[in-house]
Amino acid sequence: MKISTLFLLVMLTGSLMAQERTITGTVTSSDDNERMIGVNILIKGTTTGDVTDFDGRFSLTVPSEDAVLVFSYTGYESQEVPVRGMMDLNIVMDVSSASLGEIVVTAIGITADKSNLGYSIQSVKSDDVQNSGETNLVAALAGKAAGVQVTSSGGTAGAAAQIRIRGNKTIIGKNAPLFVVDGIPIDNSTFTTADSPEDAVSDLGSGGVNNSNRAIDINPDDIASMTILKGPAATALYGIRAANGAIVVTTKRGRNTDGKPTINISSSITFDKVNKLPEVQRVYAQGNPVNGIPTFQGPMTGSFTGFSWGPRIDDLRYADVGSPWDPNGLIVPKDDPRATNRLVNAYDNPGEFFETAITNNNYVSVSGGTAKINYYMSGGNMYQTGIIPNTEFNRTSFKTTIGANLSDKIRATVSGSYINSGGQRAQNGSNTSGVMLGLMRTAPTFDNRNGVDPDKNPLAYQFEDGRPRAYRGLLGDRAIYDNPYWTVYKNFLTDDVNRFIGYSHLEYEVVEGLKLNSRLGVDTYSDFRKFRNDIGSGTLPAGQVVN
Repeated sequence: MKISTLFLLVMLTGSLMAQERTITGTVTSSDDNERMIGVNILIKGTTTGDVTDFDGRFSLTVPSEDAVLVFSYTGYESQEVPVRGMMDLNIVMDVSSASLGEIVVTAIGITADKSNLGYSIQSVKSDDVQNSGETNLVAALAGKAAGVQVTSSGGTAGAAAQIRIRGNKTIIGKNAPLFVVDGIPIDNSTFTTADSPEDAVSDLGSGGVNNSNRAIDINPDDIASMTILKGPAATALYGIRAANGAIVVTTKRGRNTDGKPTINISSSITFDKVNKLPEVQRVYAQGNPVNGIPTFQGPMTGSFTGFSWGPRIDDLRYADVGSPWDPNGLIVPKDDPRATNRLVNAYDNPGEFFETAITNNNYVSVSGGTAKINYYMSGGNMYQTGIIPNTEFNRTSFKTTIGANLSDKIRATVSGSYINSGGQRAQNGSNTSGVMLGLMRTAPTFDNRNGVDPDKNPLAYQFEDGRPRAYRGLLGDRAIYDNPYWTVYKNFLTDDVNRFIGYSHLEYEVVEGLKLNSRLGVDTYSDFRKFRNDIGSGTLPAGQVVN
C-alpha cells in the first residue's frame, strides 16, 4: 500500500512538471521595426509576468499549454497570445489607433500627416501638457506618448524628472533624449550636488538634495505643440546628441488678427498631499530586554537604541521630573515610584511631518498681427510649496516673439525668453542629515516637534544652547543623525537660475515648394547655489557653507 501511494505521487509530480514550460520571445514595434524595451507581459488571469529587456526579449514560465500571454505598452494596442505549444514568440505590437492620422510638426518645422512620414514620430497636444497639473515639462509628458517613460525623482517642490524613449540604451552613458525648442537644442541636464567640483566633504553634506532638470524652465503655457522623434531619424536631423531620440517643442506665435490683440489670462491653484506613508508601529517603546524583562531605553535614559523591543507604551508613564528631551517629563515604567497617572504619548512623527503642498500658477499673454507683422508676448509666474516643510520653488518667465514678412519671398522671426527659477530645498535621502533617516528611525515616544510649531519656534529641533535635539542623542556636540526639522530649517540648499533662450530665423522662398532657412539660436544660463550644514549636524558637525 505504501509503495502504491509513493508511485502515484511520483506520477502526479511528473505530470505537473510536464505541463510547465518556459516561453521566450522578442517584441518589436510595427511603427519602425525596432525592438521594444519595457513591454509588460502577464499570464492572463494571474499576476505572474515579465518585462522585455534592453534587447526586447523576455522569458516566462507558463503553467500549461492553455496559458494566454497578455502584452501591453503605453500607446500601443494590447495583444493576447495563446501559447498552444509554442516555445519562441515574435510579437509585433501596433500603435494605438488613437495615435494614427495625426497632423504633426516635423523636426524642420513643416506640418505633415504622420502616416506620410518615413520615420517614427509622435505628437503631444499642448492642452494635454498644460492641463497635466505638472510644473515640470518632462513630468507633464508621463503617459502621453507610446514608448516614452517618465520617472519623477520625488514629490518635492521643483523636483527633477527623467525621460527615456524606448528605455535605456547604455549603462555607462547618457540615455536622455535631446530637447529642441523652436529649432534650437537646449540643455535639460540635472546638475546634482555630487557633480560639484568642491571636495568630497561637500558632497557628504548635500548629496541628498533633489535638484531640478533644466527643462523645468520652459513654461508649459507657452507651448504650441510637441513632437517626439525616435530612432535614427532624430540622429540624422540633430546628430549624435539625439541618439536617444528628440523632444521637439514649438512655442506659440502671433497670427493675423487684422491688428486686433488677443489677450489670454489664466490662473490656477492645485494642492498636493502625501498619498501613502510607510506603516510604523506605535505599540512598543524603544529598548531591549534586560534579564528577560523589556526595558525602556532612550535619550533620557542615557542609552540610545534603534530597537523596539522595549515595554508596551501603555505600560509607561510620565514622571514629575523634568527632561530636556520631553516637555512632558521623564518617561518611566508605570510601577516606578516617580510615575504619575499621565500616559506616555505615541507620536505619529511621519504623519505629522508632511504638509499640504500648494502650487499657484498665473499666466498672461498678448498676441496679434496683420498680414505684414505679428507678435506674441507672455509672462508667467509659478510658485510652489513642497510637502516637506520650509521648501519651495518659484519660476518667473517672459517671452516675446515677433515675425515679419519683409517681402513676398522673405520672412523673418525673432524670439527671446527670459526665465528666473529656483527655490529652497531639503536633503531628502537617507544620509545622516537627510529627512527620511531621522523621520523613520525616531521612536514613537519621542516627539520630533517637541510640542511646538517648528515654523515659529526653533526649540522643536534644538536646545536652548543651539545644539541639535534629535532622538539619537548627542555624540559630543552633534547628533548621531539629525532631527528632520533640523534638516529642513538648518541644512537647506538655495538655488537661483537666470536663463535666456532666443533665436532668429530667416526664410527665403526660392520658388514655390523650395525654401531656404537660416536659424541662429542661443541657450545660456547662470546657476548660483548655496548649501549650508549647520554646526552640530550629523554629517558635518563643524558646519559648512558651500557656494
